Amino acid sequence: MTIAQIPLMESLRIARLRLHRSIFLTSVGLTALLGAVMLVALWASRDHALLGWWAASLAAVLALRIGVAWAHGKSKPDSATTNATWLLRYRLCYAAHGLVWGAAGWVLQDASGPAQFSLLTIGIIAIAAGSLNSTTFDLSAGLAFVGAALSPMVLSVYLSDDSAANIRALIMLTFMLATYIGARRAEKIFVEAESLRVAEAARAEEARQNARAAEVARKELAEKNYLLPLLLRTTRQGFWFVDNDGITLDLNPAMYELLGRTKEEVVGRTVFDLFSGGDLAVMRREIAARQHGAPGNYEITIRRPDGTLRHCVNNATPMHDASGRQTGSVGIWTDITARRESETVLRTYELVANSITDSVSAVGEDLRYRMVNDAWCRMTGRTREEAIGGTTSHVLSAISNAIRKKALQECIEEQEVRVVRDQLQFPGQAPFHAETTYFPYASSQSSTDESARCVVMVTRDISAQEHARQQLAESAEYLQRTLNATGDAIFASDAEDPHEPVRFVNIQMLDMWGIPHDKMKTLSPVDIMAYATPRFQEPELESRRVADIIATNKQDESRVHLRDGRVLLRRCIPARLGEKTLRVWSFRDITAESNVLETMRRSEASQRALLDAFPGFITQTDENFVYTYVNQRVADRLGKSRADMIGRTLNAALDDETATWLKGLVAQLMKGGEPVTYERHHPRDDGFGLYDQVTIALGIDAQTGGKVICSFGIDVTERKRVEQHLASVS
Repeated sequence: MTIAQIPLMESLRIARLRLHRSIFLTSVGLTALLGAVMLVALWASRDHALLGWWAASLAAVLALRIGVAWAHGKSKPDSATTNATWLLRYRLCYAAHGLVWGAAGWVLQDASGPAQFSLLTIGIIAIAAGSLNSTTFDLSAGLAFVGAALSPMVLSVYLSDDSAANIRALIMLTFMLATYIGARRAEKIFVEAESLRVAEAARAEEARQNARAAEVARKELAEKNYLLPLLLRTTRQGFWFVDNDGITLDLNPAMYELLGRTKEEVVGRTVFDLFSGGDLAVMRREIAARQHGAPGNYEITIRRPDGTLRHCVNNATPMHDASGRQTGSVGIWTDITARRESETVLRTYELVANSITDSVSAVGEDLRYRMVNDAWCRMTGRTREEAIGGTTSHVLSAISNAIRKKALQECIEEQEVRVVRDQLQFPGQAPFHAETTYFPYASSQSSTDESARCVVMVTRDISAQEHARQQLAESAEYLQRTLNATGDAIFASDAEDPHEPVRFVNIQMLDMWGIPHDKMKTLSPVDIMAYATPRFQEPELESRRVADIIATNKQDESRVHLRDGRVLLRRCIPARLGEKTLRVWSFRDITAESNVLETMRRSEASQRALLDAFPGFITQTDENFVYTYVNQRVADRLGKSRADMIGRTLNAALDDETATWLKGLVAQLMKGGEPVTYERHHPRDDGFGLYDQVTIALGIDAQTGGKVICSFGIDVTERKRVEQHLASVS
């Protein structure tokens, strides 16, 4: 800011502040020296303690003046308010300084002798006069000092009965008045000088501005003939000069690029050759209007030779020569093809937005509606005209609750999506459950080219979903109660981190492992293992098994033995839900069943030992001819192992001829129901071979209840030898 731009009062403040800073060291030094002289002169006749307090007060006020001047030098006074504040601080310092000297005149005079009192009076008058003379640039500061310094002494003289003192006071005031008149005259000179300086600076600034304006005008005039052709060559708008009959006189590069032709193809041709159909009719109408001297602004489409279309706006103005005769017209052509395409896209967006069945609206930071779709109007019962430009609290006061206001504000300020689900009821409509999602976005304001934070609000009726959710919640509650009523301990988890809470756990699970019920909502897989592991018979083995089940992600069924003798049947069934795997774990106490099964196994082992010790041949097949039992003697007789036969069919374990023959015997058994006995010969290298006598009978499987075919055989080779020998003898 130049001096000419600073008002006179502000210029005076700046000058006074500058002078205050320039004289403060001299002023402080002289008053300190005078104070020291006064202390020396009064030391013999005064109370030393009182003089000490006064000296300390004088030192404090001098330090205050130094501090204010130092702080002022460090500051940056860049406003009228700042300058006025610093000037007030300087004046207050002068007033405080005067009060210290006034206190000396009031407190010290009673105990002083005539000589000391005269010295005190002379000192105060001298410093007061000096203050006025040194502050002629700011007489208010000097008067503040004089008033504070002399008032106590004048009041003391006025209250005394000493006529001589009154005369001295009158002389003192007369002297001060003369001093004030001189200071006032000096201040006037200072103000006039500053006024002249400001005026001169203003005139100088005005002269500089005039010079700059003249230089700018000169340059503009010098460049005018250069800029106009340059503008025509470089502008993106087309300039088309035609005569009164529409014949092209000239055009700029942007215009023949817009036409898709060269300059030579257009100059000298009538504009009517370049248009057809409705656009030709528009051009004929507009050229006729130019012939009558009327300007025009119209939209028209240019079809280029390559078939492409350019939508344009032409601002046409008649041209006149120096004599005022109309010579033709100039058209300024603006390509609005992009705008037309944007309008088409905008209409498409509007069509899409209005085709959405959900309510969609948009508001800016000022919470005023910028856009609403048809579904919003249907839902709220408001027209688009009532909404656009209105605030959310005014337009939809019936549903503008604290929760929605907070979500909208947070979406604007934090630029994060917010969702509110609640029940809405518009006037004259039934209440319904709604879900409103607040989406933040930034909108460019063309007027300021700044980014405005806006929010798109999408509201949909979720009454059906809410009803379904309630039903689902009820179903989940029923399911949980059902699972709690079962005898199995169950929990389900989809946690990738073992510290995440499980999805479900029933009461039996908590009771089985001694887990407190209050941990149900926060229970994690790590917590479950912490309670279960100490109860395992083999903790390390079971921990590895659990880790392996989770790692392989396969269905598992195994037994867990506990230290207290219980046996649990553990099942894990994994299921893929989206990108996560849900594992359902169940535990059933099968201690009793395990004991019974173990007893049965021991009994079965004894029976099998007896059967294996039987000196004959024993087999058993099911209804599908699958071997379920073969003793070792049968396997040895057939030259096979028991593993080759048990679990395999007759056709797989025997040759086809033998299997077919045996199935025929079984069919005979099934038909008659009575046991069937047969003999079978096994050839050997000795020429005689081995003979077996086998009886097959039907039985019932004790576990499945299905039919089984049992065979019992004995070795009759020796009997066959005897029979053959007897036959040969006879």
